[in-house]
This record gives sequence, structure tokens and C-alpha cells, in this order.
Amino acid sequence: MRVTTLCGAGVLGLILAGPGLACAAVNLVQDPGFETPVAPLDSFLVIPGSGTIGPWNVGGASVDVNNTEYIASAEGQQSIDLTGSPGAGSVSQMLSTAAGQEYVLRFAIAGNAAEDPDFPSPVVKQMEVFWDGQLIDSPTFDTTGHSLASPGWIYLQYEVAATSTSSDLEFVSLTSGATGPLLDDVSVTVPEPSSLALVGVGGLLMLRRSRRKAGLAHI
Repeated sequence: MRVTTLCGAGVLGLILAGPGLACAAVNLVQDPGFETPVAPLDSFLVIPGSGTIGPWNVGGASVDVNNTEYIASAEGQQSIDLTGSPGAGSVSQMLSTAAGQEYVLRFAIAGNAAEDPDFPSPVVKQMEVFWDGQLIDSPTFDTTGHSLASPGWIYLQYEVAATSTSSDLEFVSLTSGATGPLLDDVSVTVPEPSSLALVGVGGLLMLRRSRRKAGLAHI
């Protein structure tokens, strides 16, 4: 069985780190919270198609970068509305991956509950999630009962696999009008080794140490 670690130090490094000090998963996504460029305080910034949000490429009509003072973010100071002002858009990023490696894709989704009488949008927002050009899911979010101050963020998680040394991650809005699905806190990480496997290795190390101590006691 091959165990992939996330620190570059191997399983031994994870064990020796001690309780609560195990290394964190390395996120392959750059600017996972869409923090660059900075949107105006208590407002949003429109990014047209063919533009960029840091390392993210924008497609479609446009997307909006929201300051958390305007729409409360899931993490950090900003999030994005995949339907710009107005028009459905998309964001994508090419990730450095290892062929044959499995990954965990995780992100926060909500919906922009603002209403624009000139460009009405449906209450239920929908997006598509693509991994290397393959449709992973078409999640929806119902904004009923939610607000800009309390969007109702939820996290979705998927297992994906890389077929080459680069993998394209893309989120596409399927919602027309001026407001659409919200996206934040995107991560792609290597699955962590199971706690059972770590406990087994840790127990083996403790057993070896106990034997060494026992041997010293008889000297």
C-alpha cells in the first residue's frame, strides 16, 4: 500500500510531530479565496470575460468580486459571484498535479440574494464544476431565507484524479440575470493518510521505544 504524505517528511514525520501538530494539507489552488484584486469596501468589483482574478482566468460575460462587507464571505475578505453585473461567467485555474494521483476538491457555495429589478435572477442559483474538462457536478443553491449578511455558505467535496502533470479546474455559472451562485474557499489537496494507519505506525514506534527502554533497564 502506498501512503502519500503532505509534508514531504513521510509518515514518520507526521508521527513525530505529535498530537495536534500534524502537518496541514497543501492546497494546490492559488488565491483560493479570490483576495486579489481587492474589491471596494462594502461593494463589488466587476471582472469581464477574458480578465483575471489573480491566478484565476475569467470566462463568459463577467463575474463579480465581492468584499465581505457587501456579501459575507465563507473565508477571508472576499468571494465571487459567478454571474457578473450582468451576465453568467466562469473562473478557471490550471493546477500542477501528479499523473495518477487522487485529490480532494472542496469549496464553499452560496447564492447572491440581492435583487435587481432591471436584471431579475432566479431564486435558485446553479453552477457547473469541471475537472480537466469533465463535468463533476451541477450544484444548486436556494437563496430563500438568506441575505447578503448571511448567505448560508455550505461546503461541497468531491474526489478527483489527475491524468497528467496539469489539471484544469473550472466553475461555470448557469444562472442568468445580475446575481448568481457565490464561490469561495476553494481547495484541492492530497487525501490525508487514515488515522488508523497513523495509529498503527505510531504504535510500532512506541513499541520499539519500549523495547529499547526495557533493554537499557537490564544493563
